[in-house]
Amino acid sequence: METIFFADLVIKTSEETTGHIFDFENLDWDELDQLASDELYSWFGPTGYIERLIEIGALILDVHVPPKLEFLVEETRRCYAFEQHIAVYSLCRTLLESAMRDICLRTGGIRENRNPRPCALIKHLSKDDTALRKRIENLYGRLSHIAHGSKFCDSNGVQAAFRETASMVQVLYEKNRGRILRFEGDS
Repeated sequence: METIFFADLVIKTSEETTGHIFDFENLDWDELDQLASDELYSWFGPTGYIERLIEIGALILDVHVPPKLEFLVEETRRCYAFEQHIAVYSLCRTLLESAMRDICLRTGGIRENRNPRPCALIKHLSKDDTALRKRIENLYGRLSHIAHGSKFCDSNGVQAAFRETASMVQVLYEKNRGRILRFEGDS
């Protein structure tokens, strides 16, 4: 039995109604350009994209971070610019977790090829600082609820979530800057 997707039914109905056959495999550049214009630009434009990139901000640290973290920041910013809000929340959680893992690895809190759970990373990074531990746990928990589909988001909190994540990453790197430099100096 052949599986027919809803999109296929829509195309078939459109072809029957308009008499225009959609040959997606042999589209020429003019047809692709028209499809892009009709579909993409109907809800999105390049000016809005640039405005949202500026609006979301960036993360600037005075310590070297791995390229993976730089990539995650840029990917998160692009998702924000494309108004992919759930993706932004998920990437914020990934960014936070990756930063925590990087700091723990670079300060000797974990060894290479170990993959501790986030709660262990949080515990190591906050040590005796209960307020910091609660801030990390609260942020990570909120981001996780959306990433796991337990809670949905709208555009209202997405910018704040990115900024809070960026701020937390900055705090964690600043708090551990001396330990990172000392540990890497010993290597």
